[in-house]
Amino acid sequence: MIDKSFAFIAQQNDAISISVNITEDDLLSKNLKPYLVELLDKYKISASQITLEILEGVSSSGAKNNILQLKELKELGFSLAIDDFGVEYSNFERINELDIDFIKIDAKYIKNIDSNPKSYKIAKAITDFASSMGIKVIAEFVASEQIYEVVKELNIDFSQGYYFSEPSAQI
Repeated sequence: MIDKSFAFIAQQNDAISISVNITEDDLLSKNLKPYLVELLDKYKISASQITLEILEGVSSSGAKNNILQLKELKELGFSLAIDDFGVEYSNFERINELDIDFIKIDAKYIKNIDSNPKSYKIAKAITDFASSMGIKVIAEFVASEQIYEVVKELNIDFSQGYYFSEPSAQI
């Protein structure tokens, strides 16, 4: 799927960027960086068009190899995002260590943000923190106009979810 994603970007003439999920197995592999560099060269695209999404648990595991690989990929120009933020460890040290570009607030806080005051306050706190650090915020699971209105009210930078489109196996 990564190869297909890079090919899709190449067809768009630099007009878009994409996010790619990176697993712990990917990070433990010594082939991840060379593979991504090979794809950049093959499709003649810039690393700045790619955001690598890592699950919060993976980024929080602290394995030296994980941190080193992510730092090296960041130095190559890839953006980094912590996915499902707020679910597991919320390790602020990783944000500091990795120079994170995006935080994706987990769906559990977004799906009822319009009716649950605690979810609202948690999403607001995450957004305020991220904004103060210069990190962009993405709301997952925006499933209705009501939720989208609250997300906009909180000045969350980006949204994704069924309100905009159902998931697709196609790029």
